[in-house]
Amino acid sequence: MSEADSFLTSRQAGAPQGITLVTAAFLPVMAIVALSPVVPAMIQQFHDQPGADLMVPLMVSAPGLLIVLISPLAGWLADRFGRRPLLVLATFFYAALGAAPAFLDNLTSIIACRLALGIAEAIILTMSSTLLGDYFEGPKRRLWLTVQGVTGPIFGTGVIALNGFLAAKGWHQAFLIYLVAFPIFLGMAFFVFETRVRAPVQVAALPAPPVPWNAILRVCGVTLFTAILYYVFIIQAGRALSAIGVTGAADIGYVISAASIGVPVGAL
Repeated sequence: MSEADSFLTSRQAGAPQGITLVTAAFLPVMAIVALSPVVPAMIQQFHDQPGADLMVPLMVSAPGLLIVLISPLAGWLADRFGRRPLLVLATFFYAALGAAPAFLDNLTSIIACRLALGIAEAIILTMSSTLLGDYFEGPKRRLWLTVQGVTGPIFGTGVIALNGFLAAKGWHQAFLIYLVAFPIFLGMAFFVFETRVRAPVQVAALPAPPVPWNAILRVCGVTLFTAILYYVFIIQAGRALSAIGVTGAADIGYVISAASIGVPVGAL
């Protein structure tokens, strides 16, 4: 066994690694929820541009498209190049690409940044979940997955309220919320370590069971329907509130965050 292999197998993950990965796993969620208070202001800003009513909501949801396309590739890259390097690098670029629109005035350029952000999100989502599985087993793994499921909605509620406050100073400022990824990046540099890929367990060859297509299609159908509801609320809530007279970005953020208070209860 090489010295590097000995180092990788001797380290034990604990609370610092769990907290860092749980926090990192929230970043892909934040990429969507953080901008909900600024949608009306950005539509107003770009109202002279054809299709702004469509392009601004697409700008908000654009990272989700890249998550779908890149996540399978991210899994292959994790096995090829390791988890830690990709996670640390993706978190750095998440902060840079997420905050970049704060300095842009062209909607096309902003959408391009958001699409690139989606690549970083796909890697973060894949690597953080993979490392949680690598670091912990049994009850500890279940514990950290539960913590991840509960803290994500709590963080989301706080981010929406905070970004409503930032957006009240101008829609550009709303993108500065993504700079929160830099402290997470530093935490990864100190606490996250690489893991060795476990060798596959050798089992006797058995006939493959039939693929449960009915169950798969039911799960996919429910997931698709609930995901549509999630995106519609996040993207259109600001416009709906604006239509009934709640026009201030800070007020929109506070109302949406209040509506999200029940989400942690649902997560539990």
